[in-house]
Parts: sequence; structure tokens; C-alpha cells
Amino acid sequence: MLTMSVGEVQVILAHELAHFRSGDTTLTVFLFRLAETARVNATELGKRSLWMIDPVYWYFNIFQYLFEWTSAPWRRSHELLADQASAQAFGGELAAHTLLKDWFVEWKFDEALDSFLAMDIEGNVEKETVYEHFMSQWQEFTPESHTYLEQRLEELERPSVFEAQPTIGQRLRVMRELPDLAPVDTRLVLDVLSEQQLLRVERKLSDKLVARTRKLRDHAPAE
Repeated sequence: MLTMSVGEVQVILAHELAHFRSGDTTLTVFLFRLAETARVNATELGKRSLWMIDPVYWYFNIFQYLFEWTSAPWRRSHELLADQASAQAFGGELAAHTLLKDWFVEWKFDEALDSFLAMDIEGNVEKETVYEHFMSQWQEFTPESHTYLEQRLEELERPSVFEAQPTIGQRLRVMRELPDLAPVDTRLVLDVLSEQQLLRVERKLSDKLVARTRKLRDHAPAE
């Protein structure tokens, strides 16, 4: 959010609210828990010595994959419907630009988090938050970056009927079917929030994110 304009944040919120309005969030949680139950049971049963002849293991294993494959079209279509709703509310080109920028920000933030944790282990981080570290490395998302990323995504992405999420390219095309709307609020979120509010939120989120990431990595299975 630190790099986003007010208009871009409005697009993101409209997308998420569209999921709430259509009941996607409730159903998705149910579907995830159902699939996760099958996956956990299959994993645990697979640790037994006679797993290859255990019919219960094969039931959960096959159920998991069949469930994911058959539910994938529904999940893809509802993601595209939410994209369509946000583009309809705030304009197709702004929605497409926001999606691409959000994907780019997430990628660069993951890089910044990795370098921040490495610095923290070495004792080189003092009072800086991970967000301040990210912003110190951030370079504005230019039109040239936009064009380059679209070209790379077109080369790299391959749609699949088994994927639960549509490709970025598919989502961009759906958004651009909607007309542009004006005016667009180009004020940065940083300019809307007070510095005191921002620092308080930054510190709290940074501490939680770093602690959670460390915990997940500590418990990750060794490769």
C-alpha cells in the first residue's frame, strides 16, 4: 500500500468486496478446508509401511486431486468476475494497471523481505522496519516497466484447465474489456495518512510479518 495511489487501492478493495458480495470468501474457505483435510489424511496415511495397498489412502489421494481439478473452473471464473467488477467500478485500464503493479510490488517485496531477514541475522538491522527497507529499494513502476512485464508474462504464462487461478494475462484482458473512467484519484496513500499513523501501522505489521516468516521457515521441511 505504501507504493499505491488512492485510485489503485480503491480498485483492490472493489475486487475483494466483489468476492464478499458473491459469497466467494465463505465458499472458498469451505473448499480449502475440504481439500486440506483430504491432503493431510493422504499425507499421514502415506507414511505407513503398507500405504500402497491401503484403500483409504488412495481414496483421500484421488479425492484430493479430483476435487481440485473439478473446482478449478469455478474458482477461475469467480476471480475473473471480481476483476470485472473492479474494472466496471473504476475503469478497465486503471484496474489492469493496478493488477500488474500489485503483482510487481509483491515480487519486489518478497525480495526485500529476504534481504531484510539476512541483514537481521547478521545484526545489521537497527530500528528499520521491513517496509522502510522495502521503500529504500523501491523504484517507481514506470510505463516502460509495465510494457516489459506484460511482454514477459505473455512469454512465460501458460493457461491450464487444472489451475485454480487465471493467468495475469487472462485477467488483464477481462479488465480491458471495460471502458476507462475519469477522474482517477492519483494521490499517493502516503500523502493521505499522517506520518504518525503510518509509522505505528508499519512497526506493528513489520514485527508480525518478520516473526511469522521466521516461524514458517524454521518449521519448513528440509529439502
